Amino acid sequence: MDYVKQFKRNSRFAVSNSDVQKLEDRIGVKLPEDLTSHYLKVNGGIPIKQLFESEEGEFFIHGIMPLRGGDCHPSDISLEGTYQDLVMTRKVLRKSLLPFASDEGGNMFCCSLRKRDFGHVYFVTNEEMLSGERFRLVAKSFKCIIDGLH
Repeated sequence: MDYVKQFKRNSRFAVSNSDVQKLEDRIGVKLPEDLTSHYLKVNGGIPIKQLFESEEGEFFIHGIMPLRGGDCHPSDISLEGTYQDLVMTRKVLRKSLLPFASDEGGNMFCCSLRKRDFGHVYFVTNEEMLSGERFRLVAKSFKCIIDGLH
């Protein structure tokens, strides 16, 4: 299946390599290649198949935040805005975690930016964010999540 057709709704705002570079400069690290590729093709979106299973359980991907322009996520939020809010302003997420998607309850899927587990995807509930509890590893990469949706 064509990659773009896996999503019901995509952002009307296209993302360029320059947009990705601006975000990388802002957060101080390159994004994982699979995440960059997604944003250059789709810029967020609502997957047609939204259920993902891992050893940690079943997870529902409500929407992948667009890099900028929050028009294709059910909550009209963007990756840049969410990172600014949760990491830089409220400081409820570590700088080493990049929130890129959410479930229907607003819990976050975050991509690790640390060298030791770069690109791994963690699921973080709102309660865990506030309490600093252990976050759950749900996939070794963003691609694993997309490939595993059903």
